[in-house]
Amino acid sequence: MKKIIKPIAGASVLALALTSATAELKIKNQARIRTSALTYSKPVEGDESTTLWNLKNSSAADYLDFYASNEYAGVTVESVIDAGNKAKSGAITFDTYYGWINYGDLKFSFGDYDNRFTNRYNVTATEAGLLDSDIAKYGVSNKLSYGLKTDSTGKSSISKSGKTWLYDFGNTAQIAGGENLALLADYTLPEVAGGKLVLTAGLLESEYDKTEKRNQQAGYVFEAAWKGESTSLDVIFKNPENNAYGGAAYLSIKPADGINAVLGFTGGAQKDVIDLAYAVDGRFQYAADAIKATFVAKFSSIKPKGADKAETGLEFGTEVSYTVSDTILVALDARLDYTDLDNNDKSNLGENTVTISPRAKFSAGPAAAITTAVEFTQALNTSDDYKAATKTDVKIPVIFRVKL
Repeated sequence: MKKIIKPIAGASVLALALTSATAELKIKNQARIRTSALTYSKPVEGDESTTLWNLKNSSAADYLDFYASNEYAGVTVESVIDAGNKAKSGAITFDTYYGWINYGDLKFSFGDYDNRFTNRYNVTATEAGLLDSDIAKYGVSNKLSYGLKTDSTGKSSISKSGKTWLYDFGNTAQIAGGENLALLADYTLPEVAGGKLVLTAGLLESEYDKTEKRNQQAGYVFEAAWKGESTSLDVIFKNPENNAYGGAAYLSIKPADGINAVLGFTGGAQKDVIDLAYAVDGRFQYAADAIKATFVAKFSSIKPKGADKAETGLEFGTEVSYTVSDTILVALDARLDYTDLDNNDKSNLGENTVTISPRAKFSAGPAAAITTAVEFTQALNTSDDYKAATKTDVKIPVIFRVKL
């Protein structure tokens, strides 16, 4: 979530204001640049292209965060400073802005932020790993493919489902991974069935219903999240727009030290828009000593109103990492993205891909490192049906990052 703001000339003023309210203040500053040593691309038909040592179009953006809290209230401000965009109005943006107030076990949270209970297991061993992406968000995929579409100039591209309100469903403070305001109230019951139960209800910024006689600008969310010693269950209901209803249940288990697993189901429908959409998510992580292995899977199905058949997709990702020493870590990431599993269009458009990425991270200390990798992506279903599709793509990213 990125909201454009004017340059923060008063960061020190903010710090002074927060500390004057007898709050504990924490400031975090980070710097990152994503460069590319090599980019190679080969379409189904046409010339291949190669780019070396790309600094001009590299991404140079990271966070400057302020946190202030006391025993009954808190404020979080997370901003992104984009050095690559420094000459434009979006050089500094708000990523998160919210506050909270406690009345004992009752808590109110309000602002623009994310609120997730179930672990997504998207923290990768190196920078920009293949699991730290849309696949990690519980709910219906935004990548389901419908075939080709043609714009007004005659240029063809693959039609995608995009981010529906069932995307990132586990985020109870947002709709469709958006940049909306939320007002949530949660109440904690500390002793329920051997665990802690948190009940949440709230309003999410949305054009819920707009007619000549009625204008409602917020949808609804409800959540019941229970956490025990080795098991947790998260149940969510959302009504983000009029006649749109969805629900989800995510079960997390920890059968032994170093082993974690999640199984989740998300489903919903919307009158005159979606007959039925659902997703099944799975996570498994094993960690022991210097080795960590994470596996992520997602099956998605969406049947738009009036469609003969549902569009389906299967996404699978994994990362296995090994800590060689205090300064060197190596990893192997892989992704299989069948965004057109059903092939309802009966065409081979190159939208189904496999990616392999060996990676290495070289740390100067706990919060400063250089990551380099090779990302090889191959389309699994290319043909003359879509000659502009990328058949082979190779990247060698190099990422420098400091977190202080």
